[in-house]
Amino acid sequence: MWNCLHAYWTHFAGKSPTLAQADAAIRQARKDAVFLAVLPAQAAQAVLKTYMQAWQNFFNPNHPAKKPTFKTKKGRPRLAVDVPQARNLRIVRLSAKWGAVTVPLVGRVRFRWTKNLPGIGNNSPAGKVTGARVVKEANGWHIVFRTEQHVPHPTPHRGPKVAWTGASPCPWRCPPGRNCGTSRG
Repeated sequence: MWNCLHAYWTHFAGKSPTLAQADAAIRQARKDAVFLAVLPAQAAQAVLKTYMQAWQNFFNPNHPAKKPTFKTKKGRPRLAVDVPQARNLRIVRLSAKWGAVTVPLVGRVRFRWTKNLPGIGNNSPAGKVTGARVVKEANGWHIVFRTEQHVPHPTPHRGPKVAWTGASPCPWRCPPGRNCGTSRG
């Protein structure tokens, strides 16, 4: 998607297209190209947002960014497939050690269940899975789940109140004749 957007953006001589024109071009490209049609609309919008930010960083004199270019696989350490929407995942626990997930364009994938996922199963913590990323590492494929967990607010301390007078000894050594923020100097 980035390379298609960059080709569209650099096609115009002199003046770059507006954000609305780029958005309309992405929508049309998703209708025309089969490989872009399977890409979720949110992911396409995220690429556009990142691309616009890359140009803003390039024109910002206080930012060390280089001019946005086409992206290649050269120099990338690993292959990754991002699944931004959890509704496409359909996570199922098969046994105590194994689970299965549906990855778009790949199909059903089994994985080793190492930790409870929020919202999956009876004894799972409160929360939900918001997305996933399948990554190829040197020792094989790994799946990373993005989660949103509900953390309860801490209860207030019911013990006695503690007051600090500021008369504690200085935790570091101060040079002679200099005050280090305590009354002792």
